[in-house]
Amino acid sequence: ERPAESIHTCSTAPVGELAARLHLLTGDDEAGAVAERTSGYLHAHLRRSDALYRDNVRVDGSVDEAVYSYNQGTPVGLDVLRFRIDGDGTHLERAHETAAAALAHLAREDRLWQQAPCFNAIFFRNLLALDAVDPHPGARPALADYCERLWHEARDVATGWFTGGGIGTYERGGVLDQAGVVQLLAIAAFSRSAAADLC
Repeated sequence: ERPAESIHTCSTAPVGELAARLHLLTGDDEAGAVAERTSGYLHAHLRRSDALYRDNVRVDGSVDEAVYSYNQGTPVGLDVLRFRIDGDGTHLERAHETAAAALAHLAREDRLWQQAPCFNAIFFRNLLALDAVDPHPGARPALADYCERLWHEARDVATGWFTGGGIGTYERGGVLDQAGVVQLLAIAAFSRSAAADLC
């Protein structure tokens, strides 16, 4: 955005993930520096004291404290990738803290179900990447429970769409949410080792 009005977790963390992947593939030092810089910004400005990530910080200093599932997943994935780059265990510690805090937060008041499936696909994809590198006890059971509920509560047997049961939606629950459901059902079938490169 030009001029930028805010800095978002949903764009900053994926940029870091992309840069980290580029560094892992090519050894490009500039990409590694971008991954480190985005990670530092996230932790300094968007990570809350409860280990969850805010939605965004505006240039005027105001903060949107909203918690979305995908905004918890991508910083976890970035920390996993940074651990793969430098082996620093503090990245994994932070990833586990955020994963645990996010799973607990989203379990309350049916929040995970109220998130859009496309958001939850990003969330779980990154949690499974953590689980593949250093097992996280809550990740796979939460995904299995969510997918079970998708199949039995959200699925319309007449149309094949997953729109029922009060499930959350992104922009009226169109193709992005249905693609998210497909991704969720697919990654639930991945073995732990196969999930290492999901984020």
